[in-house]
Amino acid sequence: MKRISFVIGIAAAVTFSVFASNSKSKLSEPDLGGREYKETQHILSLEDQEVTLVPDGSLASKVKERVFGSISSEMGYSAEKLYEIKKSEISENPVTIEDISKIMRSISKMEGMLYYSHTRKRWDILYKTAHRIDSLESKNELPDDLEGSADGVEFPVVMEDHSFGKNYYDTSYLQTKKEVAMFMRNTTTMAYGPIKAVKPGNFKLVVYAVDKGDTYDVYMAMYADFNKVSMFEKKMNNSFLARLEAVFRWFLLQF
Repeated sequence: MKRISFVIGIAAAVTFSVFASNSKSKLSEPDLGGREYKETQHILSLEDQEVTLVPDGSLASKVKERVFGSISSEMGYSAEKLYEIKKSEISENPVTIEDISKIMRSISKMEGMLYYSHTRKRWDILYKTAHRIDSLESKNELPDDLEGSADGVEFPVVMEDHSFGKNYYDTSYLQTKKEVAMFMRNTTTMAYGPIKAVKPGNFKLVVYAVDKGDTYDVYMAMYADFNKVSMFEKKMNNSFLARLEAVFRWFLLQF
């Protein structure tokens, strides 16, 4: 019976994937205004677990620990990306850590975020809905929390994802005079179609910005444990990586 259910689930997932691939999209690449930046990428594996791109800063060790502190043999996909960009490329106006802190807490503005689907070779909406909520029990929508420093701030959020559906996340922040970091961890199972892919707590994401004087280092990383299904593994990996790229583009578009 379990074998039959699994086969049915795989067949349904194929149908889901084909349907998604056949839906037409008229969305185009976001215009970043010709901004230039340096991008470095590192895909981790069970054979290569060393985190190499975290910028130097007082929060660096906490970033490593919260995202990569417990790499398991079930690691499905993990990646880190470092973007180095001059402040003058971000905006004509001065850009402070306080500005970036507010952007990272602007969960509602993530709604409608675009990402490039490496599988379907087109642009799609990553998050259909995104907002802060009062608790995981009552799930009442709240406005973005933008007052004061983000240091120590925590709240749950809900996001309806193009690939993984509606999910809830714990979101927390750390902030100093020169750095700010946002951490997200799933509190519900992330499903790829009918396949229950990532268990609660097994998806972690960080966005970490460090003021380097004339430039900002913007670090993006994610870690996910999931049961690998060979026919979907590449698509899921592409979907995870696309999130890091999408968040950085979205970040620049806020200025």
